[in-house]
Amino acid sequence: MEEDRKIDVEAEFYQGRIVHRQSDELGEVCVIDFGQQRVMRFDDGFGQSRKDLFRPASLVYEYMRAMIIGQLYAPSNHATVLGLGGGALVRALRKLFPAMSISAVEYRQLVADIASEYFGLPKDARFALYVADAMDYLNTQADESTDVIYSDMYHAHTEAGIQSQPDFLVACHRVLRPQGWLIINHHQLPEFGGQYYQQLTSTFNTIRLCTTGSDNHIIYAAKTKPVPSPESDKEKLQEFQKQLNCRLDELYLRVGEINRV
Repeated sequence: MEEDRKIDVEAEFYQGRIVHRQSDELGEVCVIDFGQQRVMRFDDGFGQSRKDLFRPASLVYEYMRAMIIGQLYAPSNHATVLGLGGGALVRALRKLFPAMSISAVEYRQLVADIASEYFGLPKDARFALYVADAMDYLNTQADESTDVIYSDMYHAHTEAGIQSQPDFLVACHRVLRPQGWLIINHHQLPEFGGQYYQQLTSTFNTIRLCTTGSDNHIIYAAKTKPVPSPESDKEKLQEFQKQLNCRLDELYLRVGEINRV
């Protein structure tokens, strides 16, 4: 891991103020402030995470707001977050469920260190951060040990290949509790009828989809068929919006079940 480089006061290229930049063997991680928002960026790729400095629990990216909608359906005792980034999902979950236990898994030590120092992660016994390969981590976990898995694993320009592997779905299914949900952010929708799609539909009982305006495709997959509770969902949705100070209702209306093969 390289030592910190000299920090530029104003970065014309990013049109923001570079707060920190550092590299490891996988590339550069940069923290940039744009007004009241702080961004984590890998190399010259898209922003990996964004935080509102005045409303730290609010979810700035639309696709993350779509992901948190899955918590309407899932139990709230324990969550697993694969792909920490700047910790936006962790902060939102802690705001919504102060008593929830959260395990976050990040592949890069550098990203974990920068998220801890510059983006604000929980500092309590109910939050655990692991630096590990996601599959290695899942393989060490006990059967039926978590209520919900959020998977948002990306490199600078591409989605991590593990998220599109059938074995990954099987591993997630094993560690989820009976009422558990897997929530994945895909930049490209898996091929209908392909190997991954077949594994998804044969492994999980209920599968829902939300496509955002940014063309992210959020898959919600449940081990069992949930009992419909639209009124309860709407009440929780209103509370989520209030706590996170962001709109979720329009995305909620886009969620629908997808066809099985």
